Amino acid sequence: MFNSKTRGIVITALLLSLILSLFQLPALAAVEKIHPRVRAAMAKGDFVQILIKLSLQEDPQEAALAALDQLPAGTQPVQRKLAAGQAVLDALQSTATSSQKQLLSLLETAVQNGLAREIRSFFIVNIIYAEVHPTLVSSLARRRDVAAILPNTAVGKADGAVTETDFSLNQDWNLEDIGVFAVHKSGITGSGVVVGIIDTGVDWNHPDLERRWRGYNPAGPANPSLNWYDAVNGLSMPYDDDGHGTHVAGIIAGENGTGVAPGASWIAAKAFDEFGEANSAWLISAGEYMLAPLDASGNPCPDMAPDIINNSWGMDSGFDEWYRPMVQAWRAAGILPIFAAGNGSGAGSIFVPANYPEVLAVAAVNTDNRRSIFSGEGPAPYLEIYKPDLAAPGENIFSTRAGGGYSLMSGTSVAAPHVTGIAALLLSQDPNLTPETLEAVFKQTALPLTDSQYPDTPNCGYGYGLVKADAALALVREPTGIIQGKVSAPISGVSAPVITHTPIHEYYIDGDLPICAQIEDSLGVVKAEMIIWDSVEQADITFPMDLLDGDNKSGTWLCWLSFEEEVPLSLKYTIQFQNRAGLKSVSGPHLASLVPGILPAYTNDFSQYPVGWTWDGDWEWGNGSRGPKPQLGDALFGTGLEKYYAPYSWSSLYAPPLDLSQVTDAAVSFQHWYDLAPGDSAQVFISTDYLETWEVLVDFEGTSSGWHSWTLDLSAWDNCPDPIIIGFDLLAEENGGNKSGWFIDQFSLEGSGPGPAMPSPSTEVTQGDGNSGAIPLEAVITVVETGEIVRTGYADGIFSGSFVLVHPLSQTETPTLRVAARGYKPLVKNISIASGEKVNLDLFLTPLNFSFQRLSGNNRYATAAAISQRGWEKAETVFLARGDNYADALAGVPLASALNAPVLLTSPNSLPDSTRQELLRLGVKKVYILGGSSAIASGIETILKQELGMETERISGANRFATAAEIAGRLSKLTSFDTAIIAYGNNFPDALSAAPFAAAEGIPILLTQTGKLPQETIQALEDLAIAKTIVAGGASAVGSAVFSQLPHPLRLEGSTRYYTAVALAEHFQPQSDKLYLATGADFADAISGAVLAARDNAALLLLSNVVPYPVTEFILKYGTEEILFLGGKAVIPDNIPEAIKGLEP
Repeated sequence: MFNSKTRGIVITALLLSLILSLFQLPALAAVEKIHPRVRAAMAKGDFVQILIKLSLQEDPQEAALAALDQLPAGTQPVQRKLAAGQAVLDALQSTATSSQKQLLSLLETAVQNGLAREIRSFFIVNIIYAEVHPTLVSSLARRRDVAAILPNTAVGKADGAVTETDFSLNQDWNLEDIGVFAVHKSGITGSGVVVGIIDTGVDWNHPDLERRWRGYNPAGPANPSLNWYDAVNGLSMPYDDDGHGTHVAGIIAGENGTGVAPGASWIAAKAFDEFGEANSAWLISAGEYMLAPLDASGNPCPDMAPDIINNSWGMDSGFDEWYRPMVQAWRAAGILPIFAAGNGSGAGSIFVPANYPEVLAVAAVNTDNRRSIFSGEGPAPYLEIYKPDLAAPGENIFSTRAGGGYSLMSGTSVAAPHVTGIAALLLSQDPNLTPETLEAVFKQTALPLTDSQYPDTPNCGYGYGLVKADAALALVREPTGIIQGKVSAPISGVSAPVITHTPIHEYYIDGDLPICAQIEDSLGVVKAEMIIWDSVEQADITFPMDLLDGDNKSGTWLCWLSFEEEVPLSLKYTIQFQNRAGLKSVSGPHLASLVPGILPAYTNDFSQYPVGWTWDGDWEWGNGSRGPKPQLGDALFGTGLEKYYAPYSWSSLYAPPLDLSQVTDAAVSFQHWYDLAPGDSAQVFISTDYLETWEVLVDFEGTSSGWHSWTLDLSAWDNCPDPIIIGFDLLAEENGGNKSGWFIDQFSLEGSGPGPAMPSPSTEVTQGDGNSGAIPLEAVITVVETGEIVRTGYADGIFSGSFVLVHPLSQTETPTLRVAARGYKPLVKNISIASGEKVNLDLFLTPLNFSFQRLSGNNRYATAAAISQRGWEKAETVFLARGDNYADALAGVPLASALNAPVLLTSPNSLPDSTRQELLRLGVKKVYILGGSSAIASGIETILKQELGMETERISGANRFATAAEIAGRLSKLTSFDTAIIAYGNNFPDALSAAPFAAAEGIPILLTQTGKLPQETIQALEDLAIAKTIVAGGASAVGSAVFSQLPHPLRLEGSTRYYTAVALAEHFQPQSDKLYLATGADFADAISGAVLAARDNAALLLLSNVVPYPVTEFILKYGTEEILFLGGKAVIPDNIPEAIKGLEP
């Protein structure tokens, strides 16, 4: 019978990679169960503190979901949380109890024999802490039920927090900054909510904290049961011999104006000592307590678990999932984990566990809402997520001090409790909020924060921005509905994964069976499963396979089966892989039979994957670059295929069990080669009780000087009823780093008796049908009416393109969603939603498919004519501008647009033929000439009047500033406006980028000098009653002195002209499926194109000799498919459209 508690088969992921190619066999690393830091500690010869991680690990999320599925419809969220918490506890405890029993018995015997000093069992992750003699470590690693031997690592609180007593600063600036006072005034203080704190402890006698402790009893003795846990010293009442935890507790729930949620209750687990240091065991113990606090009798009580857990601690950055099972268990039980981002610096410096997808990581900001210099930065080592998640005040934070009084402290340690406190406020308002909903509310209501390093939001410095208690509460208080779902994209022309697998036909009673497969998939595998048929229950049982080598596009996956109870006589299994597009491939079903062991005539040259063989330490299988080559075939076993074997190590290789029950004259033969350091030895051993005990048969030292054949006489074990295990141990002491070790090849079992029953396995390659599916997307979902934004993210530990949006119905009950993803065409969807309703959406985006059109001629004048032809069949009015000097023309674009007139170009002294012909084609009656006769000669005006019969009118001033003012005056007679764009008048890119938006909005462009606002512009601002100004460009173009003279100025700028153009487009948000692109090195083509862009309500962006990064980002963000290039290949070469085409997914 197979099930999660009593099944005969359990699955563990061991660090093993399997190479199935018969032609190229690189070295295959062994299952290294002993962590390098443990090995280093063993070398000192003293007792070592270790964590023994067992092979069987429970999935708390699966347990919670199974329990929730059993609840009747309409069960309240609070009851659902209690049910989930109890189910998680039951599942974790049951798995730990059943799987740890034998190992605990062995360790208790070791204590009696002086080989172990201390043992502690945990269930939140199936692990045992022990302090043991080094000789016991390798013995433990041999066990099949042990997955890994890990160090009891030292962990620090979020260091860098400096305590001060200078209270000259505003003591409550932090609470004011995040909108806490407004929440308190509304009557919400966090009452009814319990916050857990894992830290250095809490001084419960502090007057601001005493009454907030859940164990406080004003009528009698305090009750620490269920409310306090000391993993360090085991003391019964709360205390804090460091001060860090007391300060954190005051920020969360302190009374007298120190706490964010002064009505909330706190419980605490002390996991850090008086020096602010912890270790893995203390933190696991504290995490376990928080999942289910202990009563006076030591019984865990999940119904007394906190609602939120604050963790102002962490360890080194990077990928390290040692604590992830804890936070996954908390989330499965409905508890929100909040962590300090850590006090590191530089990209990727965010601490573990803050970088896990399941936690909210909090960065620190100062009084100006700028990221604190010590605040850890993303990205996290997980795809498609932003870390940190949120920012909160983290400098000079006033709070309670252990021993009484108050102090100031800085660090992400004090930023995280602000978010914890706000979570308590929100749960006080609505106890039904789930961790997923709380996370969505925080991210939706955060104040976006950016700086020069992080100009976009969300980002890896501030996450989604500054947490805001008032905004979050306002959203929670409103009647809301929840919009949730997934965003994906259909995809075709793809294939299902290719599975390469060597089926297992037989397995052995010793309890180990690796099921492995190599996968190739262009999109990447998202689900890998092994399905076993349970003949007793008459049902399939599905287990995950784990990626052990390569990546999800090309890698090796493994399930390791351990038969713990009754070993089944046969096994039917199927391997199934699914890629990002949902396409599946299946290998199987395959049938395997139980055999006691290998029989005489068994031989193995190790050319194919050695089924039944297991190894650890420095042993590798393959054909590496170091050591001897295989005697025969393509591979062998060795301890130094790619590197020299490690010092202070114990590496073991095990042959499959030998079945000698009907065999006489048994012997084992093998070829071997060895080169060992002095004092090291290579031993062949035998065991008849599955490695509980073993006997050394032969011991090799020194150097073999080549390959040698060796035969072991096993006749003493003839007709042995129990399977026999032959092993090869390399025992290393102080290898100087230049010895290769031991190599084994050509293994065979000889004797009189029955021969092998099964043929050698052969490799199979399978691939599923189908060539289309859907892939999850990293997308942004925006509510058009309100500007609410959420992003897709993770679900159940993998990126799934899922999202949760809490929508306030006071804004609209029929919101319009805009869904956008890089490389895909945005989707607009209208929905309706009622209060308390959940709307589930499956949203599909289509990939971008660019179309290009080039508007050009053989020169700038012909290009202007081509642009005119694209936009106008006829036009009674045209603007004529000089083609080699652009100031007058730029300011004229809004007026031309208001008159629906194209802009054509001329040379200063003659009218180009292309311009003449376009004037005639359009049927022009009136031409506005931009600039005086020094700009465009009077002879051209004569041609227009006398030869072409057209009316003309000049618009000019004494200089370009006066001309712009004159144009603005004329525009005011056609449109009404109170806003003007201000641009630098002596160069043109910023004004050019602004021109189509000014034209579309019907507002003028006025020009300025860098350091001085011209009198003509000053007068125009006054005459036109301009109330607001938009400055196009940075301070190097429009200086601060000019900026300060402008009415209500808003500066739109970027680090280059290309960034400034995008900043303008982002501000004006043109609603068009078109995008105009022109060279940013010369501006003639763009002048004519600006009016056309305005007519299409489209942006006009600038190019260099490549597509600038901000332009690429704009195209991907807004999904603009129709691209119009203004100018020929001389100014916009073919590499530009080719690069844009390459943006298609």
